[in-house]
Order: sequence, then C-alpha cells, then structure tokens
Amino acid sequence: PPFADSLEFTRETVRLRRGGLDLGGIVKGWTVDLAIGLIEGLGFRDALVNAGGDLRCAGCEPGVAGWQLEVDTHEGRRLWQGPMSGSLATSTSLKRRWTTDSGAAAHHLIDPRTGLPAISPFEQVSVWAPDCWEAEAWAKAILIGGEAGLTRATEAGQAVLAVGPGDEIRRHGR
Repeated sequence: PPFADSLEFTRETVRLRRGGLDLGGIVKGWTVDLAIGLIEGLGFRDALVNAGGDLRCAGCEPGVAGWQLEVDTHEGRRLWQGPMSGSLATSTSLKRRWTTDSGAAAHHLIDPRTGLPAISPFEQVSVWAPDCWEAEAWAKAILIGGEAGLTRATEAGQAVLAVGPGDEIRRHGR
C-alpha cells in the first residue's frame, strides 16, 4: 500500500515509522462518546451531544423514534433530515481553508500519501455509525481516500452521504 513506508503492522499493533499522526477528529468523536457515557452514567436516558458536527444520541426526544436531525451543506442547504440514533459525523474540506504562498487553495484534510491537502471528488461527507469516533474516522477516510474510501466504507456497511462539487449527492444506506 502507499503508506507501507510510514506504518508497520503486526498481528496486534500498528506502529508509526515516520511522519506524524493527527488524531484531532477521531479524538473529538471519542470525546463525544465519552460525554454520552458520562451523561448516561448520571442516570439520564435521553441526551444528544454535538461537538461541531460530530454527534451522538442516547435515547430519544419526545414523540420521535430517536432524535430529529438534519445535515446541511456549509451554505445551509438541507441534504438529509430524519430521526436517528447512534452517531453522525460530518467533515468538509470547504472550511478551514487558506491560500498558500504560491496562490493555491489548501485545506486541513491532509493526504498521508502525499503530505498535501487531499484531492477528492467529495467536499463534504457525513457517516452514521454506532460510535462517534468511528463515524468521524470513516468521514475523514472517505474525504481523503475519494472513491476508494467510499467503496471501502460502503463495503463495510457504513451509511454515507457524500457531496461533490456542484452539490452532487451520493447516498449509501440511510
């Protein structure tokens, strides 16, 4: 694989040989999971924790089989709406952007194969999963991995909403 020089795999571990690892998104999802666990541990059955697009639901809101939620584009156009339980993570390359010294546009989603901002057919990806850290990891993997990432996610049974330029929408599951 293209990352073979950076990672070493054994039966039980993965070791980083070189480079860096940014766990920011996954840790945010994991923190949402921990927050729901703490809330439930305090005896609250119904709760929703949302940390900037990474969310997890416990129980349900009154009159709904889960929590009534929606996924919008960064411009506010609704892409999906409905009741849900479990977790949802949305990630986009349209925020946290800047212009490089050479005048090129760049964003925060770095492709580990190149060390540069990922070039992807998708601008925004939402993934539903039981745990928020998992939804977050898949959302980033699809944004960075493009079509190959989307294929792997859908083969793994993930429900995905991927948005390309011009608001082209690809749905798998959900």
